Amino acid sequence: MKKKTLTCFILLGVFLAVTYCCHKILEYYEECNCSKNEFVANGQNIWVEFGSSFNLSDLKAMTIEVLGKKKIKYIKLQKANYFNRYEILINAKIMVSDTLLIKVRNQKIKIYDFKNGGIRQKAGQNKGVYFCGIESYKIDSKIIDNQGLNTIYVEE
Repeated sequence: MKKKTLTCFILLGVFLAVTYCCHKILEYYEECNCSKNEFVANGQNIWVEFGSSFNLSDLKAMTIEVLGKKKIKYIKLQKANYFNRYEILINAKIMVSDTLLIKVRNQKIKIYDFKNGGIRQKAGQNKGVYFCGIESYKIDSKIIDNQGLNTIYVEE
């Protein structure tokens, strides 16, 4: 009886170890796919959130372009949930090597050197799903580690 119990515990331990290793390999593979993608945020929509010093009339008159390539039209301008901030939704595939140039209020803001990363959803409806997004970027030579998955934060 002791041999059967010991064998069951050993088999259970081996099964759990193999499952854990497979999970870690899958997670590493998904993370590598995100970081090696040529498009920012895996080609998904990007939100650009502006600090409270930017007002609505400034943002309605702004222009966004990929430096040296094309102008980008944002598809949505809305008020963020807090502190009198506004955000825009960009629906364009931007390459990791591109530089975004935002012209607002006689000010030029360069956003460049994008690095992709990802995160596994820990709770909710999409629990366990791996999402690719922006890990870090530079604004005028200042490195910003991202706080939101597909959101770029612009302060004055």
